[in-house]
Amino acid sequence: MPDIVKVEPERIAGSALEAQTRGEIDMQIATAKRYPRSISVCRENALALATMDEEVAASCFYNLPRGGRVIEGPSARLAEIMATSWGHMRNEARVIEETDKFIVARGVSWDLQSNVAVAVEVRRRITDKSGKRYNDDMITMTSNAACSIALRNAVFKTIPNAFTQPIFQRCKDVVMGSADTVKARVVKMLDWYKRLGVTEEMICALLGKKSVDDIDGEGMVTLRGLATALKEGDTSVEQAFTVKNKQPERATASIDIGDVMPGKVETHKDPGEKKQPVKRGRKPNKPKATATPPAEAEGPESAQSEEDQSADESSAPAPDSDDASWVKEFVEKQASNTAGLSKQDLEDRLDKVFLEIGKQSWAKALKKAGINSKDELEKADEALLRKLLVCCVDVAK
Repeated sequence: MPDIVKVEPERIAGSALEAQTRGEIDMQIATAKRYPRSISVCRENALALATMDEEVAASCFYNLPRGGRVIEGPSARLAEIMATSWGHMRNEARVIEETDKFIVARGVSWDLQSNVAVAVEVRRRITDKSGKRYNDDMITMTSNAACSIALRNAVFKTIPNAFTQPIFQRCKDVVMGSADTVKARVVKMLDWYKRLGVTEEMICALLGKKSVDDIDGEGMVTLRGLATALKEGDTSVEQAFTVKNKQPERATASIDIGDVMPGKVETHKDPGEKKQPVKRGRKPNKPKATATPPAEAEGPESAQSEEDQSADESSAPAPDSDDASWVKEFVEKQASNTAGLSKQDLEDRLDKVFLEIGKQSWAKALKKAGINSKDELEKADEALLRKLLVCCVDVAK
């Protein structure tokens, strides 16, 4: 009597999937051998796609300011165009390892016609400077970015650089344009950066120009490449630009911010005499000791009841606490990589920031952003919400 052999269902499913994948690969290889690519046709297709218009060309390269110089390279978007035009390729990327501090993504690119396969691994940190692990959403975003970078690098190592480089250079030429059109395009680019809270002074400092009128075609290429890096999450506004803290202006009149934060609060500042903030309907509270020297204070702090103070202390660490650096890092993280986020996503980030920095810093951020009422805050568009996030970073420092 024959023996009865038990086969695990998982092994059957795994064998079936393996057989299916092997069959797909064999069919792709057979197709690649039967219909080999034409280099000239591939070049024409890639060039037509990459230079379809200025926006597409600008998305095909990135620029990253690093160590006083600008690093440029082909972007993930150009990798997609090159892989499609080159043809007969099998590409994939996935996270292969996740530890407490890092994730590792592997990108694999396989040229089925020449039987050349390249695998590239990219490691990204999932903790902040203080060692605190990112939340689930930030880990997902970091994983996606790592997979995109790993796949991009694998594709450009599989496709010969002799094929890629001329198309990469042509994309830069399209963005540079002619001397007759560069001024108008620079103005448009400056307006895009302005919505991210980047000033003309910051842009001139990055490009080494005295004024925006001196920005030429090369500067335009740098700005467009940096915009691509910001959109793809390769860098942030804070990393790309050096933000200099300006001396706060002295207030000349009372500002009622009661409509834009919980509680009715009035702040007063007289050029000759400093007055303590007064809670409407209550007596002034005794000034609370602070570790900030008077010369560095941005202005009078809003008085709070003991209940409000305890609520703020539970959500925002005191300036001299061990967690102060973490709060600063957290706010900077929320304010980074905001290009392309929806209004709801920006509002969600602002909710998290508000809980960490407290009411007083929140009121300062609203004032710096030019938001003076609750109605203005509710009607704020994406650009104004991004500006508010940047102002939150300023007051958190």
